[in-house]
Amino acid sequence: TKEIIKLIAKNPSKYKNLKFVAGCEFSVKNGTKHHDITGLALNPFEENLNKMLNDLKASRRKTVQNFLDSESTNITINDLSNYEKQHYISKGKDGKRSIENGSGVVSVRHSIKYYYKMIDKPLDKNVLNRLGTKDVLPIETVVKTINDNGGLASLTHPLKSFWSYIG
Repeated sequence: TKEIIKLIAKNPSKYKNLKFVAGCEFSVKNGTKHHDITGLALNPFEENLNKMLNDLKASRRKTVQNFLDSESTNITINDLSNYEKQHYISKGKDGKRSIENGSGVVSVRHSIKYYYKMIDKPLDKNVLNRLGTKDVLPIETVVKTINDNGGLASLTHPLKSFWSYIG
């Protein structure tokens, strides 16, 4: 988003009819339940928002590194990232980069999933469930950060969230 805003700022008349709303999807927890919240109308240059996102990215990267260290493997996060890219390219898709970008909680889940594929062992769902939701902030923290940024918060998948509560 930041790159797009900078590009538009260089030549605003060229993009005068372009309208967009900066937003971000966040994985959050509410007690034992996990949800996704969408923050809309966010300022991508806002300091507290960037700190929260960068801290989450660093925490997720550390979770993956600690997992790899516990496995006593020579496989690195870069190896996992390259494996993920090749997986998507082999399916005719652009090289999806959630591991490389540390984007969202999915980066931890993808790292674990591709690690087990690389060592040709079945996925350990206990590890996936334990670590794949570790670096998730409380819903109150995320909503407060969005609101303090002047943005609007809403459930990303309201029906999915509703059904998770009623079982």
